[in-house]
Amino acid sequence: MLIKCPNCNAQYEVPNDIIPAAGRDVQCSSCSKTWFVTSLSGKKSTKDKVSKYESLEKGNLSKFETTESFLTDKSNKEVDRDVLEILREEADREIQARLREGDGEDTTKKLSNKKAINKKALPDNIEIGTTLDEAPDTSATIKGPSKSKITSGKIGFITGLVIIVLCWAIYTYDASITQSVPQTAIYIDIFKSYVDYMQIARDDFIKYLIQAIID
Repeated sequence: MLIKCPNCNAQYEVPNDIIPAAGRDVQCSSCSKTWFVTSLSGKKSTKDKVSKYESLEKGNLSKFETTESFLTDKSNKEVDRDVLEILREEADREIQARLREGDGEDTTKKLSNKKAINKKALPDNIEIGTTLDEAPDTSATIKGPSKSKITSGKIGFITGLVIIVLCWAIYTYDASITQSVPQTAIYIDIFKSYVDYMQIARDDFIKYLIQAIID
């Protein structure tokens, strides 16, 4: 069967069974023109071309290569195969290079992560020495209280004792203090009234407690 491109007049010799009875779309490999061909139209065109091209040798016609969607010349298909083979090799090399590069990056990341973990888990000698030097002496703490605690305890005791003595002196020698410093008379009276009230409350509480015990 002879098929001719309606656009560029390229001719293709195809097997009779390549075109089904219902027809199919074909594409010219020279100009990429697509048209619909039926087995009936293919046969008619072949018969018409037989009388016109009797003198032409059969080898002058391009051989038809069967494909799923288009028609191609054998020479063009060989070139396409070479190009596809080259492209396939280039793609394979690129994929292998990327895989090697990815493996190298993964290995580098794993090593860096491992180093970081080890560095966090185990400090260097300087940090260990500093930590040991700065650690508190637990033996001294177990033996007894520190000097600062003893000093602060003494200061607190002495301060409380001084306040008690001062309050007793103000309550006992209120008249002398008022004569020497008249401005303090009102404050001393308030202080003595508060102390007297606390003494009365104390005496009442003691009496109530004794009575409760007796009863």
